[in-house]
Amino acid sequence: MNNNRFLSTHKIICAVVTTLLTQPVIADDLFTLFYKAKLHSPHLPLADAQKEIAKQKLNQALASKDAKINFTAQEKMGQNKRPGQPETDYRVRNYALQFSVPIYNRIQDETISTAHLGEAIALEQFQVSYNELLQNVVEQYFKILSLKSRLELIQQQKVLVLEQKRMANANFAQGMVSITDLKEAEAKFSTLQSQENSINFEISKEQSILAELIGTDEFAFAKNSIPLEKLPQLSYSDQSLYNQLLLTKNHQIRISELNLKVSQNEIKQSQAEKYPVLNFSAKLSRNFDSQDSAFTSKQDGLDYLYGFELNIPMYNSENYYKIKEQKATLEKNKNELLLITQKQKAQMLDNFYSTLSSISKANGMQDAEYSSQKAWLANKRAYEVGMRVNAEVLEAQTKYFEARQERLSAWYEAWQNYIKLKITTGTLIEQEIIDIDRIFYATTSSQELSYNHVK
Repeated sequence: MNNNRFLSTHKIICAVVTTLLTQPVIADDLFTLFYKAKLHSPHLPLADAQKEIAKQKLNQALASKDAKINFTAQEKMGQNKRPGQPETDYRVRNYALQFSVPIYNRIQDETISTAHLGEAIALEQFQVSYNELLQNVVEQYFKILSLKSRLELIQQQKVLVLEQKRMANANFAQGMVSITDLKEAEAKFSTLQSQENSINFEISKEQSILAELIGTDEFAFAKNSIPLEKLPQLSYSDQSLYNQLLLTKNHQIRISELNLKVSQNEIKQSQAEKYPVLNFSAKLSRNFDSQDSAFTSKQDGLDYLYGFELNIPMYNSENYYKIKEQKATLEKNKNELLLITQKQKAQMLDNFYSTLSSISKANGMQDAEYSSQKAWLANKRAYEVGMRVNAEVLEAQTKYFEARQERLSAWYEAWQNYIKLKITTGTLIEQEIIDIDRIFYATTSSQELSYNHVK
């Protein structure tokens, strides 16, 4: 009987190990989730609106150098009363067409330069919003993957505990073991059941948050395998490269640099108010001036005026204090640039070393997983011949599943931190997301859907 039980148990263990090596993960791929988020989230529409605002401000600044044409018309009526003279009605009409074009205006030039910088800032802000949305999706995505892997391991362990419980029950019926072995298995199963319930609640919470990001509460998850041997390609020697990429491609730093240039341009713009302004203008007007109904006095004429208008500022104390304020703003933006650079570099280093740590842990846990598996199987065989108690078998089994879970968690963390590293350094493109999905998910012709979640 023990030999048959051993063979049965051995088959179950082999099946579980095989399942663990090709463990299915239930989740949408990252690219699809991000695509849905882009369609729903206000992040990108808001950034697009800011881009349009900056574009129109630039158009306004450029249009200030264009010629202007105005038409004016006025009509006045009144009465003239003088002592000892009859009342006189009069009417004045004037129509004019005016043309003007700026010849020299440094304020306009500096305004246009500032508007160009504003448009560049809006483009960088769009990328910041894009990355912020992507990072939010990435965090929820990996939380759900990690929780689902834990859930599947618990479910697989429950199957083994039930088998261990049946074995303990049979041995107890034959008087080979005490009631303690049976109770140990029951207690372990209850613990796993409570852990499963807790994780299900956690998954529901994270899926609800993800639903808010992607704008739909209906998910379709494809079942695929996890290639644990595939890890991000990163080494300690890459730190200098990522430092350089951070300083040249990080969008937060580039926005701060552009804000600094805007402050410098605003000072130039205020200083330009001290320079003369030269415009050319021409005016064509038609005048009608009549008195009383008999038109006893009448002026009727066509006037044409043209020439240059020169405006030379002499004194403006308000502009003096305005420049001082802008210089203080310039100093503030210099320090903000240093602060943003420090924060972004700290974030980059955190992601960089977290990725290296997770890679190292994932590789190291492979041996720990293998050793704990051998210890578990050895304890199980010893229990079958009466050399171990059930508590020892369950403890060894738990250690194996813990090692397996640690390795899976390290694998997820390695990829999550690697993606965040690429986002921080401004080097992640959508094609890389697709490439990572190909690592996470094996494409099948049937594209089997194994799980549907409806809120």
